[in-house]
Amino acid sequence: MPKKLHCSEDCAMKRNHLLDTWRGLTVIAMVLFHFAYDINLYWQLSWYDGTTFTTWWQRSIAVSFFWISGMTASFLTGEKNIKRGLKLTVLGVLITLVTTWITPDLSIYFGVLNGLGASLVVVGLLQQHLRRLPATFAVFFACLYIGTYTIPSGVAFGRELPQRLYALNLYPLGFPNSTFTSTDYFPLLPWVLLLTAGFIFGDWIKGKDYFGHYGRPNLISQIGRKSLLIYVTHQVVLYGLTELLVLIFKPV
Repeated sequence: MPKKLHCSEDCAMKRNHLLDTWRGLTVIAMVLFHFAYDINLYWQLSWYDGTTFTTWWQRSIAVSFFWISGMTASFLTGEKNIKRGLKLTVLGVLITLVTTWITPDLSIYFGVLNGLGASLVVVGLLQQHLRRLPATFAVFFACLYIGTYTIPSGVAFGRELPQRLYALNLYPLGFPNSTFTSTDYFPLLPWVLLLTAGFIFGDWIKGKDYFGHYGRPNLISQIGRKSLLIYVTHQVVLYGLTELLVLIFKPV
């Protein structure tokens, strides 16, 4: 019998519709979250603004995107991951310029595209070393992410960090000063740790031939395949729809 071949780095393979479906569900959750955000600007939604439900809804979307991006990165060469990261970074900078120009009060500095882009560059540079790590390191990096989640607030693993780390306003790294504001903020720390965990996990299940199970193409998986395009354009559509609702229903 011929020897079974395993998918190597950056190999040609079929689309994994299960992974695309997961990404598609995340995209749908993101669009609904942002639509609720836009609606809440005119009609105060008691179940949305500042609630625990909203916090975990938003966090679950971000975690899914970074974890899926890490898994997807495990299929690509370091060079391709770096190129993808730089592309996302450029798009993130454009979003910063647009939001600063159109809605200064809701400006985005180092939002999710910048966070994903920078994290992909780091993983792309280090992935040959990351591939040598056992699967348990996915749990290790996930725990590091949890422990350092509050770094932008000056705390890690429940301990306050020296304020001099934040004096230079190194917000891309996760050390913003006290005057820094952004409506969407995903610095390298802690988010690169989560994407790294997803990368190691993806590399492990690839070795177990999990990705040999492709699932079936469906509407949600098609949405997942268009996630970047939807992310870049959805707020324009939602804003227009919200303004239309305002004209029709005239909030008090």
